[in-house]
Amino acid sequence: MVTESTENLLAEIYRLTRRAPHAHTKEIAARLGVSMPTVSAKIIRLAEDGYVNHAWRRGVTLTEEGLCLALRVLRRHRLLETFLVEMLHLSIDEVDEEAHRLEHVVSDRLLDALDAALGYPETDPHGHPIPTGAGHMADPEYGWLSDALAGERVLVRQVSDRDRDHLCYLRKLGVVPGVVLSVLERAPFNGPLTLGIDERAVVLAHVMAKTIAVTVVGEVCPEEGRCPEEKERRTEVVVNGCDMGGMEGSDGDAA
Repeated sequence: MVTESTENLLAEIYRLTRRAPHAHTKEIAARLGVSMPTVSAKIIRLAEDGYVNHAWRRGVTLTEEGLCLALRVLRRHRLLETFLVEMLHLSIDEVDEEAHRLEHVVSDRLLDALDAALGYPETDPHGHPIPTGAGHMADPEYGWLSDALAGERVLVRQVSDRDRDHLCYLRKLGVVPGVVLSVLERAPFNGPLTLGIDERAVVLAHVMAKTIAVTVVGEVCPEEGRCPEEKERRTEVVVNGCDMGGMEGSDGDAA
């Protein structure tokens, strides 16, 4: 039987290897809040069980079997997050910890029922893709808000759920998946971005903008900092939703 700690470790290796060829013991230990010797011993056992490939000084990758287990964990976690937001109306910065408590005990039968009741969502409330029951997950390429140019209008696709305080701050600003932002100004030397949201201007640190995935949808009109039709189009996005697709692991990283 696969233990909870094994599931957590495999899921974390998956997230880390979405942005790098290998995951390293130090990174894994920091993410999970455990010691490096504990992670090292666990990785050796996982390699013996056929879940990971471990190369000295290079790091860790998932085997096909390990990948399947990691995707199962992500499917449970992200469907539970969606259920907690859509059905129980928790905020997006409250659901990660709650879903983590439930993901290791929920049955596949109950999970499939939740999936059907939610209308088979493709993404969770943070914009991260939800693997299908067959283990498939979309992998489109998004840009980062930190790379957006002044004068561009961008659609928020994903926000990282790794830091609850950051996520709470973004929610209060209105920077959540499905919202259109106008990039009004970029300070030099990795300085903050000034963003237009509806008729408000907000300032966002560059380090936080690096965790927000976006796609460019147009240009800001010069007269008022946004196009007259933006409010109408933004309302349509929020009410009717949009085809967010997904990006593997961006758990941010975006869980």
